[in-house]
Amino acid sequence: MEMSSKKMSSWRRFVDFVGLMKLDLCLLLFGIANNLQNVTVVQLAEDKKCINDLNLTISYCLTITEKHNTAENAQIILRHADDIKNWQFFIMNIPGTIVSGFLGYWLDKYPHYLKFMVLLTLFAETLQSIILLVNAYVFSLSSYAILFAYVPFALGGGMFLIYGACYTYVAWSTPPELLIVRFAIMEFVSMSAGFIGTYISGQILIMKPWVDGQARNYIGVLSLSTILLFTTLLLASVFKLKNMPVATPENAKRKLGHVIVDVFKVSRLKDLFAAFFKRRPNAGRVRLLLLVLSGTLCLGAFHGEETIGYQYAQRVYGWSAEKYSTLYSLLSIIPALATSLGPHVLKTCLGLSDSIIGILGTVSVFAMNLIHGVVLTPYGFIFTYIAGALHRISFVAFRSLISTMVDSNEAAKIFTLITVFDSYGALGSAFLYTRTFNATIQNNPGLTFIIAAIILTIPVATCVWLEVTRSKWEPKVSTEKDNIYGQKSLPDNTTNGNLHPPTTPSLMKIKNLTIMNVSNVSDKF
Repeated sequence: MEMSSKKMSSWRRFVDFVGLMKLDLCLLLFGIANNLQNVTVVQLAEDKKCINDLNLTISYCLTITEKHNTAENAQIILRHADDIKNWQFFIMNIPGTIVSGFLGYWLDKYPHYLKFMVLLTLFAETLQSIILLVNAYVFSLSSYAILFAYVPFALGGGMFLIYGACYTYVAWSTPPELLIVRFAIMEFVSMSAGFIGTYISGQILIMKPWVDGQARNYIGVLSLSTILLFTTLLLASVFKLKNMPVATPENAKRKLGHVIVDVFKVSRLKDLFAAFFKRRPNAGRVRLLLLVLSGTLCLGAFHGEETIGYQYAQRVYGWSAEKYSTLYSLLSIIPALATSLGPHVLKTCLGLSDSIIGILGTVSVFAMNLIHGVVLTPYGFIFTYIAGALHRISFVAFRSLISTMVDSNEAAKIFTLITVFDSYGALGSAFLYTRTFNATIQNNPGLTFIIAAIILTIPVATCVWLEVTRSKWEPKVSTEKDNIYGQKSLPDNTTNGNLHPPTTPSLMKIKNLTIMNVSNVSDKF
């Protein structure tokens, strides 16, 4: 009887745990829909430039990167696609970077707005997909008209809003001992959405066009994306979120207009900067600044590669959308698994320090960019993803190291500001990658990644320095437990307090927001 009771109890805990993953499903469908658009939109912009502006034949344009990738027309088209991608990235992310600076305070004071944030982003992304669908159907429209599709998503908060909300919900709703499992699941969901969406888009794009007069099956891909987003919006609207903290009666009664006025005050940013730049013992301020810089550089390399990845494969390897999406999807499984399992294996099983894990991650990012820029063959593309298998754990290690340097009462402020820095770092890297690639596309297209690899020696050196000096700054063993995500969990005999508002509810959200992707961010991320 006792054994049966234990089995029922274990089953009940499993059911409750699965019940917490409602937003994981929404994030998976959202990520797939978003990644369906990425390669398709680049291809649409290229084909519009080729057919409408250069007046080349459809048959020539369909094979221009495979058969004529070194021709002048091909380089003009790739530069144009690069410009579109660059502007797209700026439009989508600038409003989101502004919102990200206030997100922690917003959710701390008004937690009941979390579901609103998710629904707002999903609605904006659905509008984006519909506008892209119109752009594809009316093929004669200028390729620059594609950019208007990203305005609703930008005004809806973009990736920062939906990922920030989802990670905050995980921190609120999950027992401390299961947080590392939940974040591993979220990480895997986000990365899986990237390669699933990219693969499906490549397969549908080469099908016979569903609408007569189209060069490729853009309508098929974008229709599926729209249907997925609409389905996700409906699911998110009916889901009931458990273990949500309750706002104070006064804050709960405030209308949206009053909330916005309260949240978006300049004084909120002043508080963030004051906490960030204050003096800390054992050269703590220098360590903090170097870790933040390192995280921004690694994240920038990730976003920069996404910005020019497809165009680079077209120019260097002569690949079609189908071939790129297929190989990219298959090879992305390697870092997806490594990111999901790596932190637990390296930290818990092998007992490695966070700084050593940081070294492994930053060396992986460095090697990934160096190989990508030097080995200009399809084998180089494969080796890039093998060498970069651990590149995302660098973000995890940075957040964990930073968490040991700041007090719990200032953690939310610090990680909010880090998110702002990372946001603008991503914008800067997108500009650097696209401008350098455009300037070197004819003679040395790999120079972009070589320059990135040189810059990425800074994060590697930072982590090595931290490991060498670890005995001077590493905190003594505490009664609290630190996991690889930097989350301070309660001792085993302490009651879980997740049913109530945590003292810093945005801590886990902010620290892990930049690990994602934000593409998976893809614009995957």
